[in-house]
Amino acid sequence: MYISNVVNVTKPYSYLNFLIDCANLSKKYGENISVTHTGFSEYGRRLIMIRIGTGDKKLLFTGTNHARDHITCSYLMKMCDEYLAYLDKPTYSIPFNIREILNRCRIYIIPMVNPDGLEISQNIKPNSNIVHMLRSHDIKEWKANARGVDLSMHFPCLWDELKSQPSPGFEGYKGNAPGVQREAVALMSLCRREKFDLSVSFYAKGEQIYFADALTQNKIRNAGIIARKCSQLTGYQMMPPQEDPQTYAGSFESWFRQEFEKIALSIKIAPNNSSGTPGDIAKFDDQIWPRCRYLGLLLAEQAIFL
Repeated sequence: MYISNVVNVTKPYSYLNFLIDCANLSKKYGENISVTHTGFSEYGRRLIMIRIGTGDKKLLFTGTNHARDHITCSYLMKMCDEYLAYLDKPTYSIPFNIREILNRCRIYIIPMVNPDGLEISQNIKPNSNIVHMLRSHDIKEWKANARGVDLSMHFPCLWDELKSQPSPGFEGYKGNAPGVQREAVALMSLCRREKFDLSVSFYAKGEQIYFADALTQNKIRNAGIIARKCSQLTGYQMMPPQEDPQTYAGSFESWFRQEFEKIALSIKIAPNNSSGTPGDIAKFDDQIWPRCRYLGLLLAEQAIFL
């Protein structure tokens, strides 16, 4: 199934193991990959950014926006590993011309937007402050950053209208002001600097694709076309435009659409389950990779024509 084994997808990432794999990718693929950082988390961890491709079209892929969605980091890291391995094996047959795509596109990948939160979600002995913010939930359900701010509710897009928990917690608290947490500041600064043609945020549970909201759906062309192609490739459900601001206000995707009037997709790559801990890494090979293997290449190919 895989042609490279630099990235191991058999267990959830810790921040340290993530850094080790980033270094190993850089060592193996040399000039075909750039590994830098684009800011810091609230607790000072580097927000690692990987770049592949040399073209003029720019795409941004992000993962682990929700701390518990560690499987999206695994997916994006495996994507980098496999796509660069394809370049080294020109006789390996895949349904995309990866060399041409990466000659015409640059893909910026932030696999772990919320490293502090991820570390909290995997901590079996949380401190008393974290236990208080959990509100009797399992530590693996932790979604927010280290300050108890839910980053998917924190960006300055209809933030004032968004209902919120009254205090920091494991999820559901939008913060006391929009766009001030360091992770959000780093993302917004990067987007304003690089002026991406397309943004895709990967989340865990749902097997769904969101592509538009009521605020900007009439201002952005081709989002539905690209979402439909992604749905056809993966089998994920293409969702209608989000009408209720409570379902999209404060999200990075809605902020990106409002700020740049460009396409921002939200793709949920793991099946639904009855728990609050989405994404079983043990099922990555069976449930996720076969459906998403070429998703990044499809998105890049579509971005060429924007």
